Amino acid sequence: QSRSSAASDVYKRQFGNRSVFRTKQAIVRDSFAPLSARQAGLRVLTDRRNFQQTPLFQSLLTEPGLRLGALRALAPYDVPTTPPAILKVYASFSTPEKSQALAVLTQRGSYAHALLDAIDKGSIPASHLDASLLRQLRLLGDATLTARVDEIWGEQIVLSLIHI
Repeated sequence: QSRSSAASDVYKRQFGNRSVFRTKQAIVRDSFAPLSARQAGLRVLTDRRNFQQTPLFQSLLTEPGLRLGALRALAPYDVPTTPPAILKVYASFSTPEKSQALAVLTQRGSYAHALLDAIDKGSIPASHLDASLLRQLRLLGDATLTARVDEIWGEQIVLSLIHI
């Protein structure tokens, strides 16, 4: 993508030109488009902050070059189909993608319960959650969730890790 084209896209986005979003969505969906163009399109769609794009973002979780961007795009939205979509492909993620996935899954109580269910089933090792994520789970203020965290990791261990 040329600099003038990129600058034009920025201008169009700032002034609400909807055609740029449709064009970027088509590029992101096109598995034959260059990865850099798809990544740029994903950034445009992410910046738009439209929760109706979550099915598209979820579908990108299977594509290595777009996973991290898709996880970031999913983070702002509370959509019940997101945790299963992430958990289904979690094992195939790289380390940075797993970190981002865990950050998304610890942001909301419903997501966190799905995450702990996956840990209980052995799909995700409990060791993948660090102290900051355990702290985040406790800060959600869900007594059931806190009890589950304490059950999995042990209350004394959790408290010593997060220095409460």
